[in-house]
Amino acid sequence: MSRWCIRYRLIINHVTKKGVKVKKIIECKLYNTETAKEICSDEFSNCSDFRYWKETLYRTKKGNFFIHGEGGPLSNYAKSVGNGNASGSERIWLASEEKAKEFCMSCNVDKALELFPGDIEEG
Repeated sequence: MSRWCIRYRLIINHVTKKGVKVKKIIECKLYNTETAKEICSDEFSNCSDFRYWKETLYRTKKGNFFIHGEGGPLSNYAKSVGNGNASGSERIWLASEEKAKEFCMSCNVDKALELFPGDIEEG
């Protein structure tokens, strides 16, 4: 295993280890995965796969939604580290109520029915 690969795996394991929390200030408001409520998540593969990704929907105490996403160097979360190499990364971004509803419906139908009961009708 290459030195780069070992370093990549250590970074991902550190980021995804339970207990590691992520904070970001957006528009002068703090979004913190430790204090927000985790609603649902979706992921592909596992963190030893360079294509790995995971996205988790959160809701703050004030009712705002945000998504924390992370992934490997062959995912949408890849970032250049120079010399044609890439690394995995993570980020937090805001989600509108509509986007949160779509995300929730795609990964956890029961949670979507619980959070948005009047917005979903039987087909």
